[in-house]
Amino acid sequence: MGDGDGGYAESPELMLWYGEPAADWNEALPIGNGRLGAMIFGGIGLERLQLNEDTLWSGFPRDTNNYEALRYLKRARELLAEARYAEAEELIGSRMLGVNSQAYQPLGDLWIEQRAENGQAVQTSCVTDYRRGLDIDSATASVRFVSEDVRYSRETWVSAPDGMLVCRYEASTPGALTLSIGLRSPHRALSSTTALDARTAAIRLEGSCPTHIADNYHGDHPRAVQYEAGRGIRFQARLDAITDGTITLDDDRMTIQVAGAGYCELRLVACSSFKGFDKEPGQDPEELEARNEETLSRVRSTGYEALRERHVADYRSLFRRVSLRLGSGSACNESEATHGTVAVTTIRSSNETIGKLTQQANGANASASESRPTNERLANYKQGGRDEELEALYFDYGRYLLISSSRPGTQPANLQGIWNEHVQPPWNSNYTSNINVQMNYWPAESCNLGECHEPLLQMVREVSETGTRTAAIHYGCRGWTAHHNIDLWRMSSPSGGHPSWAFWPMGGAWLARHCWERFLHRPDLDYLEREGYPIMREAALFCLDWLQEQEDGRLGTTPSTSPENKFLTDEGVPASVSRSSEMDISLIRELFGHCLEAAELLGAAHRDAEERKLLQDIQAAAERLPAPAISPEGTVREWGDPLPEHEPGHRHVSHLYGLFPSDSITPAGTPELAEAARRTLDKRISSGGGHTGWSCAWLINLYARLGDGDGAYGFIRTLLSRSTLPNLLDNHPPFQIDGNFGGTAGMAELLVQSHGGTVRLLPALPAAWPAGSVSGLVARGGFVIDMTWSEGKLWTATFRSLYGSKLAIAINGDDRRYALRTEEGSELDWSGQLDTEAGQSFFVTAIDK
Repeated sequence: MGDGDGGYAESPELMLWYGEPAADWNEALPIGNGRLGAMIFGGIGLERLQLNEDTLWSGFPRDTNNYEALRYLKRARELLAEARYAEAEELIGSRMLGVNSQAYQPLGDLWIEQRAENGQAVQTSCVTDYRRGLDIDSATASVRFVSEDVRYSRETWVSAPDGMLVCRYEASTPGALTLSIGLRSPHRALSSTTALDARTAAIRLEGSCPTHIADNYHGDHPRAVQYEAGRGIRFQARLDAITDGTITLDDDRMTIQVAGAGYCELRLVACSSFKGFDKEPGQDPEELEARNEETLSRVRSTGYEALRERHVADYRSLFRRVSLRLGSGSACNESEATHGTVAVTTIRSSNETIGKLTQQANGANASASESRPTNERLANYKQGGRDEELEALYFDYGRYLLISSSRPGTQPANLQGIWNEHVQPPWNSNYTSNINVQMNYWPAESCNLGECHEPLLQMVREVSETGTRTAAIHYGCRGWTAHHNIDLWRMSSPSGGHPSWAFWPMGGAWLARHCWERFLHRPDLDYLEREGYPIMREAALFCLDWLQEQEDGRLGTTPSTSPENKFLTDEGVPASVSRSSEMDISLIRELFGHCLEAAELLGAAHRDAEERKLLQDIQAAAERLPAPAISPEGTVREWGDPLPEHEPGHRHVSHLYGLFPSDSITPAGTPELAEAARRTLDKRISSGGGHTGWSCAWLINLYARLGDGDGAYGFIRTLLSRSTLPNLLDNHPPFQIDGNFGGTAGMAELLVQSHGGTVRLLPALPAAWPAGSVSGLVARGGFVIDMTWSEGKLWTATFRSLYGSKLAIAINGDDRRYALRTEEGSELDWSGQLDTEAGQSFFVTAIDK
């Protein structure tokens, strides 16, 4: 069964493997193609594949805006001007919020019972040599074991090019395989079976999603999950079983029975009646049947190996763009390059050298990957053990998860990616836009997965439409806004609950940043003109109207919150609503700057008087924004008013947005603020901050931006030790996928940073990573970077210019001398900016030891 046969991988260091089946969902292994997802448990006698399809959500298009909110905005501002914070919070909480988002839903479960010769399920006690694994180099999951002298193996994957999940069971002895196969759903659904021919049968699972999911944390809602006939999203899953054995149908259990087989191949497809965020879902089951049949019929004559080959080639075209190896086995040494001068041929072959070094590292590290199951390695790591290979695996796993949960044309990765077994999932498994969905996409551009960024950018386009109504209805503002929760229906209004999280109209400003990041990494003026700038422009228009003149003549936001955090009033009462939180102002200042820069690139100011006036207004407003304030204790002030913290160890560090993901705070450009940011982190952490998975991941990125590689590495260890489940998924707790993505982004940030117009190599290399190699990272400007380092210093680097942008290079904290050459061997002066051409490469090599 291909190069992952029986649970072995071409690259053992890219394998998660275990010596027993998953005891629960947190040990199961995720696979997906961006639209279809499955969690594989690896059961012996009874296998479970928990299934998801990315458009299965509760609800339908509905107006979630609060038409009375605007009535109370003026009074809320008056209360805040009088420092009556608790009263303003109560008014907003009772009058200006909305309803909660809808919830991401499971599709169901594929159950496969494997029976022994006696007709009973294979018993664990009769099994030896059990192993289950996930090869993230080929995106295939596998199970193998021996029972009664027969070796059984399974391989499962989800194909993006063919749009289906494929699972193949094999037995080493012909005729030894006996299976019972069924599909079940937690929703109102019906199964049916059909014999297609003597060797093939099908199961159909048809059902509907709830039309509403209500919060029921206290068990006080008698109908928290509501279904309505003729409303909501319908779905169908279709499974075809193909075997060389006999195949029969059990109409009582709605299962397919396979006996006397040497193999059985399952091909599963699924689709829903979702037609768009602003359209009513269809209700025609025949349409779903026709779509699934079309998907299956396209490959009916295609064999397993051909399907697998297409899947692996498609996946590797993304995954193999980047490679990270840590440890002395992956470092360059004197035998691979000559000090002083380096032959051009050697420089040109730096990519091949990295590949050779990687193979050497693979051989040196294979024993560690092969000898200890992943859960044991993780347990050892939690006890303080060193495992650079596990850290590299975690980095690669984040890339694997993004490829598997977010592809062009799919929905974006939500709080759980695409993997969710609950009808009432934690936080509705929605798009939480006060950091979480943004963090999901932090590694997309830097880790060379720009295509995987596209689903989020599509969602931003759609939310800008719904958010235009919310801006007008809730606040009387132009432009568009979003708050902290978004769902499939692109809800942009405040959720229900408490103002500390629900009242935050800055979601649009943060989401618009992703349009700019997309442009910076892939500098395509056509994209900026067509999509990026219009979205940023309209978000800036909302901010212009939302800003209010303050007593000192500056502009500020009121009401304002710092996501989910609270302060203490003069009366000692915890409250969350004030004026001009640092995060609000940082977001607006950044958005205004991006709009002005984009407009200059596009020549927008020369188009018409209206556009010139808008850009003048943005410039004038930007000049009136307050500068970040430093508190008497030397920390960055979180709220515009000097207010004491209610929870000094809060999980959010929103007032450090300017440090990361933004770049308005830098050690070189704003040293006083950078030091205040460091002190802010020290205080937050010493008080218990960073205690959730995603919060810990944010800290990695923040310390990386401070140039503190060892500080960042400490939180890599914390993330893996305290907030990582046995299947290496992030634990908030419970499971949230954002920590995986934030961790991957943070590791990349330690190796390459490119904000502010300069590409910095090894800007925050931890002492724990003295040697290594990385290839394929992408810097702003559109440069692909490969490099090796040893003894904590850069050895070689290659830059490939994809767009012909100007290039400025810095190698931080390094006393070595370096030569910069072209492909032809010409040495260049790299003290300033270099002009490049698309497709051109440049090579950096160490001259000194």
